[in-house]
Amino acid sequence: MNRCLPVYFAITCFTLTVPARSYAEFKHPGISHTARDIAFVKAKLASVHQPWADAWEDVRSSRHADLNWKPTPHAHVERGPYNRPNIGSSDFSNDANAAYRHAVLWTLTDNRLHAEKSAEILNAWSSTLRSVSNHDARLLIGMEGYEFCNAAELLKHTWDGWSPPEQKRFARMLREVFYPIIKDFYPSANGNWDASMMQTMLAMGVYLDDQAMFDRGVTYFLHGEGNGAIGNYFKPSGQCQESGRDQAHTQMGLDFLACTAEIAWNQGIDLYQAMDHRLLAGFEYTSKYNLGFDVPYEAYRSFEGRYHYKSISDDSRGRLRPMYEKVLNHYEGRLGLDAPYTRMAAVKLRQDFQTQSRPDERAGVDRDREETPRRRERRRRPRQSSAMETLMFSGQAANLMNNSIVVMSPSQNHAIHFSVISGTPHYKVTYKGQTVILNSSLGLDTSGGYFQPPYVVESTETNSQQSSWKPVVGSKSRYPDAYNECIVHLQSSQSDGSDNDVADQSPWRLDLVFRAYDEGVAFRYAIPDQQEQTDLNTQSENTQFQFTGDHDVYWDDYPQAEYSKVRLSQMGDHAIRPLLVETESHFVAIAEAGDLENYAPLSLDRSGPNRLVSRFRHATVNAPLPVATPWRVVMVAEQPGTLVENHYLLQNLSPPCALKDTSWIRPGKVWRSSLTTAGAKAIVDYAAANQYQYVHFDAGWYGPERDAKSNPVTVIDDIDMPEAIRYADEHGIGVICYINKIAMARYDLDNTFRTYQQWGLSGVKMGFVDWRSQSDMRFLYSCIKKAAEYELVVDIHDNFRLTGIERTYPHLLTVEGILGNEERADRRNPPQNVLTTSFARMIAGAGDYTPCFLNDRVTSRSFQLSLGVVFYSPLQYLHWYDQADQYAGKSFPELEFWKAMPTTWDDSKVIQGVVGESMTVARRSGDQWFVGTIVNEATKQQIPLDFLDAGDFTAKIFAEDPRDKLKVSIHTRKVTADDVITASIGQGSGHAIWIFPTDQP
Repeated sequence: MNRCLPVYFAITCFTLTVPARSYAEFKHPGISHTARDIAFVKAKLASVHQPWADAWEDVRSSRHADLNWKPTPHAHVERGPYNRPNIGSSDFSNDANAAYRHAVLWTLTDNRLHAEKSAEILNAWSSTLRSVSNHDARLLIGMEGYEFCNAAELLKHTWDGWSPPEQKRFARMLREVFYPIIKDFYPSANGNWDASMMQTMLAMGVYLDDQAMFDRGVTYFLHGEGNGAIGNYFKPSGQCQESGRDQAHTQMGLDFLACTAEIAWNQGIDLYQAMDHRLLAGFEYTSKYNLGFDVPYEAYRSFEGRYHYKSISDDSRGRLRPMYEKVLNHYEGRLGLDAPYTRMAAVKLRQDFQTQSRPDERAGVDRDREETPRRRERRRRPRQSSAMETLMFSGQAANLMNNSIVVMSPSQNHAIHFSVISGTPHYKVTYKGQTVILNSSLGLDTSGGYFQPPYVVESTETNSQQSSWKPVVGSKSRYPDAYNECIVHLQSSQSDGSDNDVADQSPWRLDLVFRAYDEGVAFRYAIPDQQEQTDLNTQSENTQFQFTGDHDVYWDDYPQAEYSKVRLSQMGDHAIRPLLVETESHFVAIAEAGDLENYAPLSLDRSGPNRLVSRFRHATVNAPLPVATPWRVVMVAEQPGTLVENHYLLQNLSPPCALKDTSWIRPGKVWRSSLTTAGAKAIVDYAAANQYQYVHFDAGWYGPERDAKSNPVTVIDDIDMPEAIRYADEHGIGVICYINKIAMARYDLDNTFRTYQQWGLSGVKMGFVDWRSQSDMRFLYSCIKKAAEYELVVDIHDNFRLTGIERTYPHLLTVEGILGNEERADRRNPPQNVLTTSFARMIAGAGDYTPCFLNDRVTSRSFQLSLGVVFYSPLQYLHWYDQADQYAGKSFPELEFWKAMPTTWDDSKVIQGVVGESMTVARRSGDQWFVGTIVNEATKQQIPLDFLDAGDFTAKIFAEDPRDKLKVSIHTRKVTADDVITASIGQGSGHAIWIFPTDQP
């Protein structure tokens, strides 16, 4: 027989069904932890599953878990406002925590010493305590009575060593001391008071088998008059009664209400669903705000009008209370509802207890008095560890047994979610709680049919890193390198397709490595050694990227192709990386990172509605075991320029520098010479006078470049190579020479590069490299490493794009893989395409754009000046198609900008930008800034200078001459960080600024 309690809150009405029963029907243990819960956690600990394993280490190392703990009972406890006076109240709190913790440790370890310690604490208090008084007595009992009851419940129903007289004495303390203090609640106080008393009232009801006491708490939860009743504590949005007070007390109230709902759930009553899951709304609202997101707020007047909070409070914002696991477990685990912000908060807390010390005091103490800055400062305490919450409530429900895992970035913005769905591994990507990549399957196709579903998760391991590193050359002086990582060890139960008996075959093991950085997320496949298998042929990689809609994509299918802005449904069958996707609210980049020496480059192929899938560009991959694939990277940002700034993520995912000595690596500006000695000397003269570093001999210096008979250690008659090198060296200028794949493959490369070193060459520009297959990558990597052996810097031209390997081989200063200034604006490379390339392509890192200056393809010289800043390239090839004699006897004062401009930087920022329309980039070297702006359509561009440090600066501005875009006007002004420069820029033109301290000579 069921009884129905009609419940009314303002204008809201709902009916909750509560089963009628006698006291004998209470389930034991059944306050916060059932026997099933305990068995679940023990199994997780036995298999060393995360996050339970790390939580366990934290819990058992707490001082409250020390077997030498000595209880400090008091006959009379007083707790006043601010815990003043504090007569035994802190001892009461600490002993409650210790009793509960030892009881849990007993259930998980079967070590009777923990049970004995918990009983010692309970007995000490039950035999001593006679009264609790003063202003905060109700709050103290509400908060700590819950833990005392949990400890007693676990001992009474799992251990035979707590005698009936001792149990009876504890029950007397509950009835005669605790209950009279909290039975009438505190309706006019802030809601966390009522909530605390409800959790303890239900806990006492269960322990005492007291149906009336239990029902009194349930009834108040549903339709109590005070601020803690669910209808009074929440608005439909999830805004809480104390959201305008501070976030510490708001979370306290939520915590106590969740504990109340969990106790009721364990006794067969669903308080979680009250008012259409209003508790979930409150948790989502509060976690979202405390994770840094904006939430709506409306002025709130509490019960009886005692409190009136007019705006949301940021006091204690971001100090998450360990309370999110049980609610996440219920709504996502048991019910399958989405609770993204609650999940983010829970995961953040899990990460926190792995890295920070464990505080001993409880946080967020309520005073029920108006806040002042002094009081606020007094109550600030270290963040609580969430280890106990994680240990006992993380993933209890059967629905979470699909091995769902979330890896969140340190900032909590990026997250990658792993799950096994119907035996197949899947991942999902979210950004600030919003789904960017829907559940997408992961898989490999191999010869022999290995690695086929169903998969099971054997174990997981987690890692984290908080560091930075200094590149040899870079767009910043240091790159941040902070991430959280989870390695999922999978086992495929599928046979290998042979005729052997399946029972005789060992399961195949596959590791999936997930990382979340503040810049994006990344994952890869790692295949460990397998029994009786030494190598593996991978025919296809099947990583899906399931987008949330038919978004715009900036598509190219060839490294030097013109970009097209199309819908995912309209793009060609294949795309190369990086691929820039524009959603309604974000920009998303799909990239490849890491070592490709023994792998094939990634192709992104269309595969169903709004879905891409990874494929090899050409052929298959053969590799010895163990082997790891390159990283698949998803970067998300509100602005496309942020993705460009964060290009170093690909380097973070690559191996560290492999070179012992990097002192010989010199970035710089390069000018291509004619294939004559005189032409080279003329450029050397200009380079020495204008702070350039290199002269370059391009294709043809050793004979026709496509002729296989052209020997790369011979020189055409028009070039006296020893003289050119001598002259360049005399002026401090290096010489770089072109060599293509035909020559590198046909002739002994070791002899070729050794000869170049003997000549005194500084570097090589590799041309016509193949870029599609594993064999192409093996050859190219061998060339890169061979160049390092003979201390030759490298520029790779034509079709290769970086994947972060410039970290490993920092002498690889730049690559092409870009439709640069070799293509005319009136053909395939108009300003709109340049301004698409500057975003979509530059996510991959350095790009050799080869800016021209005097050539007839130039339509705006202020545009050309800016390209040296907009396109990052540690080897910056300038004056493409020009020769030094074209400058003889002429004055181009605007070239002072290139003269002063370095090619590597201490900091780089994309100030503003719209793909295909405009872009402003600011880069710093020492105390000088160089700013480049390019536009497609004529505009007045506002350039804020808030990136400057404090102080006075001089800005030398190189602007388009409004009368002739082939001329540049130069003027100087004083500026500070508060200034905004207005740049009037014509169609397809640009604007450059050189900023330096005013007192600089």
